[in-house]
Amino acid sequence: MIVYVESNFVLEVVLDQEQAAAASELIHLAEQNRARLAIPAFAVVEPLWTLHRMWSERDSLWDKLVADLRQVKRSAGRRAFADSLLLGIETLRTASDEQMDAYQSLVARLTAAAEIIPLNDSILRMIAAIQSRYELDRLDTVVLASILHHLATDDKVTDFSVDKVFVTRDRAAFSGDDVRKELNGLGCRPMFSFVALLQELANTHPKPPDK
Repeated sequence: MIVYVESNFVLEVVLDQEQAAAASELIHLAEQNRARLAIPAFAVVEPLWTLHRMWSERDSLWDKLVADLRQVKRSAGRRAFADSLLLGIETLRTASDEQMDAYQSLVARLTAAAEIIPLNDSILRMIAAIQSRYELDRLDTVVLASILHHLATDDKVTDFSVDKVFVTRDRAAFSGDDVRKELNGLGCRPMFSFVALLQELANTHPKPPDK
């Protein structure tokens, strides 16, 4: 099975969201050559914009909270309370570093185990055409163009006997009938749960017995 993923796959793992374990296991299956994982290069880099925006907002919140709590500490009766809160919000500072470490670790795994679909001139030309057909966010258009181009041009993928899945949790962007029809026309089906795909793989591609 060929499994296409996109930006929210990266964020799912880095932010340790509810389906992070299933997403990480899909990478593990690729590392064991039990599934072929493919992701647009753009979808590896784009999450950094989301993360940096999140970190910037978090830093602004941290600065404001610290300034307010320092004012609270001026009251002797509230000093201990303010100190305990300051310790608690310190996690806002450490979370950004931990998430950056998680991102770098994930990119290392993806570059080793997955196929990174390059953003080339053919894909760039497709973007305008796709955007005129579908009501997609510009960033989602880049992702979809990359996947459609790979489905149409990669010799190992064009074989319709090969099971191909595009799995994403962004149902709002990619569940439209037109997008589904275009994917289906290239032998690829969309899914909207990493957990559901992992369960399907466990049933159809069971782990071989240990020798």
